[in-house]
Amino acid sequence: LEVWGGEPPWLWDERGLGPAGEEDNLPLPLHWFVYSLGSPVSLSYRPAGASFPLLLRGHAHMEKNWGKAFPPAWLWAQALSATPAVDGSGPTHALALSAAGPLFMGGYRSPTASVSFRPPLLRTSVTHDACNGTAYVTVEDGARRLEVHLSAPPSSFGCIEGPTAEGFSPVCAESFVAVAHVRLLRRREDGGGGAWEPEEEVVLQRAALEFGGGWRCAEEDVCAGAA
Repeated sequence: LEVWGGEPPWLWDERGLGPAGEEDNLPLPLHWFVYSLGSPVSLSYRPAGASFPLLLRGHAHMEKNWGKAFPPAWLWAQALSATPAVDGSGPTHALALSAAGPLFMGGYRSPTASVSFRPPLLRTSVTHDACNGTAYVTVEDGARRLEVHLSAPPSSFGCIEGPTAEGFSPVCAESFVAVAHVRLLRRREDGGGGAWEPEEEVVLQRAALEFGGGWRCAEEDVCAGAA
C-alpha cells in the first residue's frame, strides 16, 4: 500500500488541525487526529491461490490516536463517496465521527458544505445497536444539525485490536461495508421560530463502522475468545 502522486490528500483542516482543533494541545487522556479524509493510494493484493496480484487504486482515510487508552465504550465511523468529481479529481463527500457516551467529535464535507463539531457547545444523541449493526447519531451546535444513520450487515463485522491501559487487545468490532445516510440541516434565520431546514442529504455507500468496548454486541461478540 502506498500513496501515489498527482492528487493531494483531502485534509481535515487546511490549517493542519484535526477534529479537536486547538484542543489537541491540551493534556487530554485521548486524542483523535484525522490527517486526511481521502488520500490517493495504490494497492497490490494477491488473493489466496491467485497467480498474479491485483493492482488497485483508490482513496484511503488516514488518522491516528494517542493518549492513555480508549474509553470504556465508543462508536466510530468513516465514509467516503464512491463517485469521482466531474473533473475526475476524486471523492466529493466525506464523513468522520467518533462518540463515547455524551462526547462527540466529527465532521462532514461536500462541495457545498464543510462542518465540524466538537465539545463543549454541542447537543448530541447516540443510539447504537451493535447486534443489528446500526447506529443513529445526531449533533447540533445551534447553527447546524447533522443526522447520520449507519448500518452494516451483522455478519460483516470482525474483531480488531485497539489500545487499552494494558496494551493492544481485541476490543473493536468493525465492518468495512457499512452505509451512511447523512442529512445536514441549517437553522432558519427568517423568522421561522428557530426551526431546522434541510440543507443537503446524501447516501455514502463506502463506510466503515466500529463498535468498541462495552458497545459491542454482547450476545454475539465477534471479539469473544480472540484474546
